[in-house]
Amino acid sequence: MRIAIVGGTFSPPHNGHVALALCARDGLKADRVLIMPNAAPPHKFCGVSKLDRREMTRLAFMDVKKTELDETELFSDGKSYTYETMAKLKALYPNDDLIFVIGGDSLRDFATWRHPDRILKNCRLAVAARRGVDLSDALGKTEKEFGTEIELLDMPFCDVSSTLVRVNCNFGFDNSAYLPRPVDAYIKEKGLYCDFKPMVTKLRALQNRDRFEHTYNVVLAGLEIARKTNLDESEVFVACLLHDCAKNIPCSEWRRYGFDNGENLLPPIVHCGLGVKVAERVFGITDARILDAIRFHTTCRPEMTQLDKLVFVADKVELTRNYPELKENYSLALSDLDAAFLTVLSQTYRLACKKHGAENVDEMTRRAMNYYFCNTKQEK
Repeated sequence: MRIAIVGGTFSPPHNGHVALALCARDGLKADRVLIMPNAAPPHKFCGVSKLDRREMTRLAFMDVKKTELDETELFSDGKSYTYETMAKLKALYPNDDLIFVIGGDSLRDFATWRHPDRILKNCRLAVAARRGVDLSDALGKTEKEFGTEIELLDMPFCDVSSTLVRVNCNFGFDNSAYLPRPVDAYIKEKGLYCDFKPMVTKLRALQNRDRFEHTYNVVLAGLEIARKTNLDESEVFVACLLHDCAKNIPCSEWRRYGFDNGENLLPPIVHCGLGVKVAERVFGITDARILDAIRFHTTCRPEMTQLDKLVFVADKVELTRNYPELKENYSLALSDLDAAFLTVLSQTYRLACKKHGAENVDEMTRRAMNYYFCNTKQEK
């Protein structure tokens, strides 16, 4: 019997997950497709209880033939690793052909997983590649390194992610196009993924429509970038959400927030300093890491933290911006935040020099450039 295994956090399960299961079932001619929610994956954010994820997963796949919910991993204690799960499944199905289905990004990272050789002792790999995405190099490299053959599945394009759904819930945006109807109804009934909704509501009152749309896209970009970091998703959400919280506040209202521009910040960056005061007084933010990320998201500074870098980069690469290097910068940020930061900092500095003259570029930006491009002993 051929058994395809589709794992994931499923927080929440969306139409892309359903399409992946169908792709695995039909492309592999699988007799069964095990839908396996993770327990506490070491590299993913869940945001809701295991019971909620189990129920949403059941609802998402209840009408998909040959699929079945598998709880082998869901209620295990501690962090869950694929090599352990595959060993358990092989013990349950010793005579069956187990095929673990992963995405293209996972294929590129497969060699960095915990004990990839032990995974392949108990199952084969199949990769669902989105149409138009060339995985031939990663496929060949992985097959050669581990002495295995990987099946390639043709995955239809489905422009959705669990991150997008969670952000939409917090922003009060409709998810009906992205979720199976029962899952959408369950999320609304239970009020899931709305932890930051009160904060978003407050922010909406401070920003005009265009700035609010930009903020939404910065949050979305920041959370996608954060998937390859060890940053806390809640901190990333708040820092990205509030990075421009003061952008539309006129100088006549500065005193209300206890701000007098004692740093003599230039007009294009005064909202960074004011934003710290607004974040403290209106949103109750006391975490210095978040406040610093707001303060330096435009100018940068020497010794940027990873959160500083992420907010700076997300602000520059959110996909509604329009400049020639945008897509390249965004793709780089998804794989290597540090490299993307250096690239975007250099581009931003050159643009500022061209627009305002090098002598008029903010002092903190000049210090950051000197630190990152002239100081060979810098630390990331």
